[in-house]
Amino acid sequence: MKNCLLFILFGFLLFPVFGQKDTTVVKIGTGEIKITTKDTLKRWRTNPFDPDLYSSDIQGIATAIHGNIYPMVELGYFQYKTHGGILAAQGTNFTMESYFIKEPIFAPKFTLWYQILFYNFGISVPYYFNLTGEQSLRIRPEIGFGLFRFKLNYSANIAITNRNMPHVGSHYLSLVYYIPRF
Repeated sequence: MKNCLLFILFGFLLFPVFGQKDTTVVKIGTGEIKITTKDTLKRWRTNPFDPDLYSSDIQGIATAIHGNIYPMVELGYFQYKTHGGILAAQGTNFTMESYFIKEPIFAPKFTLWYQILFYNFGISVPYYFNLTGEQSLRIRPEIGFGLFRFKLNYSANIAITNRNMPHVGSHYLSLVYYIPRF
């Protein structure tokens, strides 16, 4: 069991090294050094705690399923930056939520989130509207667990306008998956 856990931990530490670009530019003083992936692996062997080895910018498609009285799906764009591999990340999402019920409800949404180790927290601002003209602006604080491309969050919708818009819930359990652009 102990060997299995060490193997998994080693895999998580090594994962970001292979996802880097072919060439990395490092500035030292007034000069620059170009390092290839092979050199990055050598650097990892000599100093595995160098935070530059584990930082990356990622963007792509954000998907989510939200559980409430009425289920909801979400699709859009995300971008995030990791700091120190799995140690920390921050990101933004620009997405569209949709309720597929008798009277469809749509919500363009902006999300700002942070992750420290396996814990994540953030805030979303969805603007709900339906085809009959009802609208509601909400603020949604979120907290949960996540790792790499997955997040499992609990969130609460706080109404700013139109608190009584039908079919818009006040509490959600969300499963989020990020598909990176290759």
